[in-house]
Amino acid sequence: MATFDQRGQHVRYQYNAETIHFGSVQNTTDVVEALKQLQKELHRAIDQKVLVGVAAIDADDAMKKALAQAENPATVKSTLLEHLSKAAGLVSGISGLAGAFSEAIKTVGQFF
Repeated sequence: MATFDQRGQHVRYQYNAETIHFGSVQNTTDVVEALKQLQKELHRAIDQKVLVGVAAIDADDAMKKALAQAENPATVKSTLLEHLSKAAGLVSGISGLAGAFSEAIKTVGQFF
């Protein structure tokens, strides 16, 4: 039997995000669809009051801007990454959601 000593560790909240398959993305259209799933997860976290107040508003705004940029035929990669990074920073204390944003940023870096 393993014993885990968690003294000194701080986890603000464990959020169990639905699975978003950034690993199966094969093109920019797939990236947009995965980002839409990520946006749904963000909204779910906001609805469940896991993310509240100004942080919720700012994360939602950054995600909307990221998705609009990804859907734009003249996508500016740096702007898209900037918006995703801002949202990621706002959800950094929500482990499941933070991981999904991290995967989104890596994937966008590969396809745009």
